Amino acid sequence: MAKKKWLLKGDGKIGNGLALQNVLYILSFTCNLVSVHQLANDRNCIIIYGVKCCFIQDLTSKTLIGVAEEMNAVYYFEEQYGRHIFCSYAK
Repeated sequence: MAKKKWLLKGDGKIGNGLALQNVLYILSFTCNLVSVHQLANDRNCIIIYGVKCCFIQDLTSKTLIGVAEEMNAVYYFEEQYGRHIFCSYAK
């Protein structure tokens, strides 16, 4: 893939230090999008969907990693310095 001015690749963190690898940064976006599939595979976790929220849970320790709130069919992962879009669900 050719490197574009608006696209960067690297590592990042969301929430309380949840590390993500091989993240694509789109410089024109005002939010961060996270691939649920990649998150589950890379971090060995499950994502549990409820009516208005979803939970990220570590499969090994069973500890809660994070919670995302649903608004307008998009899940927002709360963190200390603002909101990040966690995943999108088309109704």
